[in-house]
Amino acid sequence: MSDWLPVLTFHRVCDQPYAEDPLGLCTRPQDLERVLRYLTAHRYRFVSLDAAVRVLVTGRETGQRLACLTFDDGYRDFYTTAFPILRKYGASATVFLVVNRLGETNRWDDAYGLPPVPLMDERQVRELDAAGIEFGSHTLNHPRLTQINPAKQAREIIDSRTALEKLLGHSVPYFCYPHVDCDGAVQTLVRRAGYRAAFGGEQAANEPYLLHRINVSQMTWPLVLLRLWGWRFALQRNAPLRHMKHLLTPARSPDKIAEAGK
Repeated sequence: MSDWLPVLTFHRVCDQPYAEDPLGLCTRPQDLERVLRYLTAHRYRFVSLDAAVRVLVTGRETGQRLACLTFDDGYRDFYTTAFPILRKYGASATVFLVVNRLGETNRWDDAYGLPPVPLMDERQVRELDAAGIEFGSHTLNHPRLTQINPAKQAREIIDSRTALEKLLGHSVPYFCYPHVDCDGAVQTLVRRAGYRAAFGGEQAANEPYLLHRINVSQMTWPLVLLRLWGWRFALQRNAPLRHMKHLLTPARSPDKIAEAGK
């Protein structure tokens, strides 16, 4: 399997001040445009998730610079703000939707006491689908999958795909783990549900049901470039450096670790 093709992760695209965005979900429109402008200027070709997964899984060399864009949760500002910017640069993208929350708000973040944020509704999703935006499943309700029982896991993974395929009228082959929370049992469920691949976050693994993505929200430009070029991923794959980091970094609770990768 090829080690590297940058699959970028975004959530919201908005002008919310960083101080009001403690979860680090907002990318300013000008920062999204800066990333797209850089990729275009350096002759990257924006590819669909289908194309990206084919390269990642087969390890086949393409002789081209490729990049893939993904957006999690399905916020309405993807429709109003991100999509016009993507269209300006001829960039494709995949949005991972929380299926039971279409037309509602991000209720899974209520515990943080933050104002609710609207999500896209079914009409907007169908309109974007017709315009060439791809969609994948981000479960029904955005739970931490390892913290619910196997029956609920199966419903979140299987029923979300069924509902999305009914809404869109075509297959939905890709899945994304909410909170980047999964284990071997969850990955097996995703595979058995018929998904071709599934995406995590910035973990050292890069395999069909736990593909690596790079988070560029609220990043300084040098850190964005380190991720785009794959240097951070290479460091994550270096076992001695991982061991040294483990020794030097204070232990964090599982909740803190999950939130850091959200």
